[in-house]
Amino acid sequence: MSEESQNTIQRFIECCRNQGMDVVKSSSTEVYFITKGYLAYFDEDMAGKIISNKESIVYRPGGHNFSDRISYSDIELLMESILLNKTLKIKLCAAFKYDLKQGISSMSYDFCQGYSDYMPNPLTQLFRDLGSCWIPIHAFLSKNDFDKAISCCSILGASINLTDAVITQIFMEALYGVRDSLNNNCIELPNGDTVTPKDAVAWLKQNKRGGMNVVCASGSIMGNSHTPSAMSI
Repeated sequence: MSEESQNTIQRFIECCRNQGMDVVKSSSTEVYFITKGYLAYFDEDMAGKIISNKESIVYRPGGHNFSDRISYSDIELLMESILLNKTLKIKLCAAFKYDLKQGISSMSYDFCQGYSDYMPNPLTQLFRDLGSCWIPIHAFLSKNDFDKAISCCSILGASINLTDAVITQIFMEALYGVRDSLNNNCIELPNGDTVTPKDAVAWLKQNKRGGMNVVCASGSIMGNSHTPSAMSI
């Protein structure tokens, strides 16, 4: 490996770490890294439309009825709290590879220890796709602007394209618990606890009533220990 290539790889790794990426593997020509964050980038107008439409993909992803898992009223409450009111947060992760010759690509990854409370982003995990971020990512790479290229990866990892029916279907199936490859123990409460959709709904209902502690399906207890402002929904 030339000194120039070695310096490029080391500089890319440094940029990843400066932005809080997890560098999980590297070689003389490649760097594998993982982004972690909250769902932050989506079409809010589309979110409102599909939540208000009881025949939409939110309630019947792929035309299937999963109300035996989570009722329509409960999934409505959950999605409003995540996408509209933003009381709750979804934690997403995504894996990428940087190659000296081919640039950056997304990849499927066996997320294990350290990612048990994150949902792998459906676009990157199942389709290994950079979506609309491909052009800016490689434009920045062509200018050796690694910071901005990596930032684009971070944005992609924290995005769900609600205008894409396939991606939204998979995302909803994961929340309903019928996508084993996509972990749904990924919803963060205001106190920092990470829970499943069912436990998140239980927390929402209990705090809406201002009542006692909620016992999760897992057996743990979600206490009413938040400030009033953090609890408002």
